[in-house]
Amino acid sequence: MHRALASMMQDHDAMHRMRPMGVEGMPMDDMRGRGRAVEHVEGHIAFLKAELKIATTQEKAWDQYAAALRANAKQLNELCAELAEAPAAAAPIDRIALQEKVLVARPEILRRTRPALGALFAVLSDGQLKTFAQLAPHDTPAHRANAVTRGLIA
Repeated sequence: MHRALASMMQDHDAMHRMRPMGVEGMPMDDMRGRGRAVEHVEGHIAFLKAELKIATTQEKAWDQYAAALRANAKQLNELCAELAEAPAAAAPIDRIALQEKVLVARPEILRRTRPALGALFAVLSDGQLKTFAQLAPHDTPAHRANAVTRGLIA
């Protein structure tokens, strides 16, 4: 019984650390403290391009995808800077407004990334798609947050 309770408490603690969720599964408190959500996007883009072995004929689609990742990083970094400037003891209405900005950013990022990723997938070989799938995370908040910082997903 004690182990079950301890396990539930760990699960509760893990869930609590994940709330309130910021952009891409990153807790808002983490975003507030860092000031930058994505610090090394260019390195991550270069890594992914090298791992996928992007051919000259795939450059146009790759450039569109990389541009989407850069725009996402810029938006996330601006949002994090705003969160870093917000006082921790802000009024509840101000905290809700910040949470709304975080939530609005998510669909914007998805709408920006989806067409670019679709165009890239259309020109990737089966082997490249397999490599991308291996580098991309499983669909969990922790994996998603890690993947965003590595430039694998939006």
